[in-house]
Amino acid sequence: MTPAELQEHIYKTYFWLRGGLCLLAFVFPFLLWGIGSWNEIPLQNSISDYYFAFAPPNSELRAFPGRVVFVGVLFALGFFLILYRGFSSTENWTLNIAGLSALIVALFPTKTPAYCTNCASNAYSFYVHYAAAIVLFVCIAFVAWACSEETLVQLPEPKRRYFRMGYYALAIIMVVTPAAVITMTYIFGIYDKWIFIVETVGIVMFSAYWALKSYELSMSKAEKKAMMGQMQTIRIPAERPSLRLRAARLLD
Repeated sequence: MTPAELQEHIYKTYFWLRGGLCLLAFVFPFLLWGIGSWNEIPLQNSISDYYFAFAPPNSELRAFPGRVVFVGVLFALGFFLILYRGFSSTENWTLNIAGLSALIVALFPTKTPAYCTNCASNAYSFYVHYAAAIVLFVCIAFVAWACSEETLVQLPEPKRRYFRMGYYALAIIMVVTPAAVITMTYIFGIYDKWIFIVETVGIVMFSAYWALKSYELSMSKAEKKAMMGQMQTIRIPAERPSLRLRAARLLD
């Protein structure tokens, strides 16, 4: 394999890794809904509820068709995030925390439904589950907001500005969606299909981030420039750097 072929191989590996993150996240809620419908399970109030969902509710059998999908996809997403190397130590460690959070969400299920009296779960698992889910979304939102400049600097300013606006919008939505779920559930007492819809929006935004990131990197050629030692680095002003730039180098 020539150096050029090796560079292309590495580039395609990272491209398909991001593609896997994008595709898995996007199909996640719809796959759960489809598996549930196939097994005559009605649409659940939350994505997490598919962990314990079975039909009919009064059945003595305990078959949880959505659990395999729920745990499997979260494990895949978690390990993808851990294995993906960011363009800075801050980005890399934030993605590692996000990946670990996805694994924790899978390993600590939500509350047991009232109709499943002998399904093993506990209150501590519920709190760990939702705390990890919040950390996951906040970490990806942080990467979209603070860590995008490492590669955006490779683009001319007009294009850089449009991508930056896209990342900001995605970051805001990924923070707002878990906040909306908490507000709806604990302040307004809403726990119905709207929770599933709001969670789906958040997950689709997670998917959209990786799609946008792949498109940006295909335009800037940042990965290929990094492999050839030609990647431009961001310059942080010595005096009064912005909060975003300081956050981008928090762990560097």
